[in-house]
Formats: sequence, C-alpha cells, structure tokens
Amino acid sequence: MKTLPILLLLAAAAAPAQDRDPAKQLFDSAIRAEQLGRLDAARDMFEVLSSAYAGNPLAARAGNELDAIDLYLEGQARLQAGKPRSASITFRTLLQVYPESPLAARAEAAGRVAEQQAPGARAPLVKAIEFKGKSPVGAAEILERFDEREINLAVERPLDPQGLAEARIVLRELLAERGESRARVKAETHSVAPHAVAVVFKSQQGSRLRSMLPFHHASRPDPPARQSGSAGV
Repeated sequence: MKTLPILLLLAAAAAPAQDRDPAKQLFDSAIRAEQLGRLDAARDMFEVLSSAYAGNPLAARAGNELDAIDLYLEGQARLQAGKPRSASITFRTLLQVYPESPLAARAEAAGRVAEQQAPGARAPLVKAIEFKGKSPVGAAEILERFDEREINLAVERPLDPQGLAEARIVLRELLAERGESRARVKAETHSVAPHAVAVVFKSQQGSRLRSMLPFHHASRPDPPARQSGSAGV
C-alpha cells in the first residue's frame, strides 16, 4: 500500500470492542480521506474493510464507495484525455447510483465542465457487450441475469449510465453467488465507430487484498480453490 498508514490498520484491528468498533473506525477514516480528496488512501481503507469485515453492514457501504471512487477517477481520466462526452456519462452515473457519496458534489461539478466541453452530446449506441477476466460465470448467464433484473443495457440500444452501473452491481452479486465474494468489477466503454461504443466488463479478485486478511484475522481459513474460466461475447 502506498498511502494507507499502517498504524491506522493496527489500531483498527486491535481496538477493544468496548472502546470502538474497529470497522466503524476504519470506515470513518476512509470517509474523511475521501472528503479530503485523498482517494488512494480512501480506496485502500475501503478495500480492507470490504474484505476483512465481510459480515459487517459497513462492508457493503465500503464496496459502494469503492465503485464511486472508480467512477470518479474514470471520469477525470476521460476528461483529461479529451473525451468529455464519455466523461459526462461517467459522472452522471456516479450521481445517479451513489448520490450519498462524498464524491457526489465533485462529480456534479466535473460533470458540468464535461457537458460544457461537449454540448448537446447524445448517448452513444451500444454495439457490443464483452466480459473479460477469470470468471465461473458464462456470458450467456450474465446477460440472462441482466434480463431478469430488467437492466437497461443491450446491444443496439443507447447507452444508459444508470443501466451500466446497475449491470456492474448485478454482475458483482452474481459472482458473489458463485464464491467470488471479493471480486471487483469495472465497466468500461470504448469507441468502436462514430457515436457507437463497446461495453467491457472486467472482473478480478485482487491478490493484494487476500494477502492482507491474515493481518486482521489470523485464524481465518483460506478461501476454497475455485475453477477459473473466462466469459466473452
């Protein structure tokens, strides 16, 4: 970890229960870092919380903030790369799906900048949906789950930012059902033609997180071996 203070993790792991819930302490510290714009530190703390305290209600909130941070950084990267239309979509997604995030106000301001640079931008048409990364779930099953949940994401339809964000959440839930409880899922869009994009979902487990778990739970057993596979459309 580059920016996460080791002493903070030690304090969170060793704090007596009667003094303060270590998960709450870690969550509060991560939120403060996020509010101050220290996103690398915030992400590290949220990742520890979502993995090491998986049974705690704060773990789900930490997962949401990780998604919000990823969306914000994606939007900024696209804006800096001269892609204001896709940046605007990304910032709108953050606002629609995670309105309570400390990054919402920053995303709103950045979204206005992006919209000023791309006035009247129309939603691009989705030309392909792809799934990359090791996964126990096939592409057909993923798309079937999207249909079951009535996710507004399909080939030959305009790209809906909220539908894209909801699809990422549904994919993460589906992976968790298959034993990939610590999977991180990212959704990216790539231009394939004028005003047309391919949507690419990427999933990974993150070995760095698994290596940190014994620091908090020395007796925690290793996850069972999983059969890896890949999915694509």
